[in-house]
Amino acid sequence: ETDFVEKIIAHLNTVQLKNLKYWHFQILYNVCEYITDEQKGKLFDKGVIQTMVKMLDCKDEEVRMKASQIISDIVIAAGEQVKEGVKHPYLKELGDIGAVSKLIELLKDKECENKNKVKLIMCCGIVKVGDTNLNSNIAKINDY
Repeated sequence: ETDFVEKIIAHLNTVQLKNLKYWHFQILYNVCEYITDEQKGKLFDKGVIQTMVKMLDCKDEEVRMKASQIISDIVIAAGEQVKEGVKHPYLKELGDIGAVSKLIELLKDKECENKNKVKLIMCCGIVKVGDTNLNSNIAKINDY
């Protein structure tokens, strides 16, 4: 194990959103695409999703799309391990950092790619398992 991911995250947290480009974290995107579900869980523990949620506020569409794909990949990987009726392991933290709300806002984006919309819907759907406080957001997800 190395501190590679931590260094990328530390760097991303120093870049102002207005200056951020997708290539700042393209390597993280590529890594996330080819690692196991267990390794994706470690990315969550290292703060990758928390940093990517901040990237969703960037004006650059490509940054938002890449960040949302990384979030979706990590959340879906953990959700696939959850037994029926059990809450998603990241549910509380994702709610606390506003991830679900921001992902739903992305779904409203007309420029959002179809493939990415499907992943976002799956991600939001998995996070909603067992969460009765956010039923209004489920209705919003169903609209897209």
